[in-house]
Amino acid sequence: MRGALRRAVPGGVSQPCLRAVLDQHGHVIPDRFAVEQVAFLGDDVLDERPGPVRVSLHKTVDDLGHGVVFVFGALFSVHRISLFFTIGPVNSGATLKHRALHRCAGASFLERETMATGSPTVIDMTLPATPGGSFGLAAVLGVPAGPGPWPGVVLVHEAFGLNDVMRRQVERMAAAGYLALMPDLFSEGGARRCLVATFRSLSAGQGRAFVDIESARTALGARDDCTGAVGVLGFCMGGGFALAAATRGFDAASANYGMLPGGTDAELDDALTGACPIVGSYGGRDRSLRGAAGRLDASLTRLAVPHDVVEYPGAGHAFLNDAESGPVALRFALKRFLGAGPDPVAAADAWRRIDAFFAEHLATDAPAASLDS
Repeated sequence: MRGALRRAVPGGVSQPCLRAVLDQHGHVIPDRFAVEQVAFLGDDVLDERPGPVRVSLHKTVDDLGHGVVFVFGALFSVHRISLFFTIGPVNSGATLKHRALHRCAGASFLERETMATGSPTVIDMTLPATPGGSFGLAAVLGVPAGPGPWPGVVLVHEAFGLNDVMRRQVERMAAAGYLALMPDLFSEGGARRCLVATFRSLSAGQGRAFVDIESARTALGARDDCTGAVGVLGFCMGGGFALAAATRGFDAASANYGMLPGGTDAELDDALTGACPIVGSYGGRDRSLRGAAGRLDASLTRLAVPHDVVEYPGAGHAFLNDAESGPVALRFALKRFLGAGPDPVAAADAWRRIDAFFAEHLATDAPAASLDS
């Protein structure tokens, strides 16, 4: 169990280093295509049990009329750097796998294979009506490429609803090898009509939103291409729901800048008693959640719940988003008071931790016992 609260400070890796490894694989990038810089966590801030830090970037180029997608990733730990990448035709469904074993700028490149091939399928759907839940519950489903079965993940969207940024989070989880399903908690009227009621449900720990989340979990678990193991992952408001749902039959939970259940430490402990393993990520610049990471880490330690909680000092709210979201008129205030907005460096490390945590507690674990058993 990783109970230590770690803090991260960004550093950087040069473009020549990336180009050198690509060149050694025989993939020379034309000068007109700049290789974007990749950042990582410095050795001096890693804890006594350092894990790798993944930083990924995606760049689409056209070379001689042939569409190619380059996907770069970097894995960093105290004494080594591993670079892996995938290269293949766009929309071909096929991906060439490469292994890196090279040296560049004094760093030792270790062997690493790409994780998945092809592109996931993302579709809109409507979940069956459930008593107490939304009538005509809209949802977005991401299905990994290749043969299943796969573990499932219910994603819970931010307070601004199931927007394009959230849809890309579904696609990302599907690309990582999970059946990813995000229900629209605002299905019965959009954010303007449903936001207050949904937050009331979150505060009360019951209500329509929880029924909708359970409907999504049930729908995933019942699919023939699902292993039966299902996790929950939430952002912002959804992060609060992920924490609250961690005691409700899920196999693993990821809470990202989500409010904590209960006002006191005793209430927090009571709310998390019996929780599944939890990975949590918070931003130090997020004034709305000051101290939340430390309190969550301490509570899960007291309860002996497997967990990994990290606060990123330079990040704010919504740092896992790949673009700004929400009403344009509110973005300045959100940035000023919550530090809200994308932080690629913190996001890369948070995704690395989420991937590793779910691989340990969800992809390889047996499904949790049913709430009815």
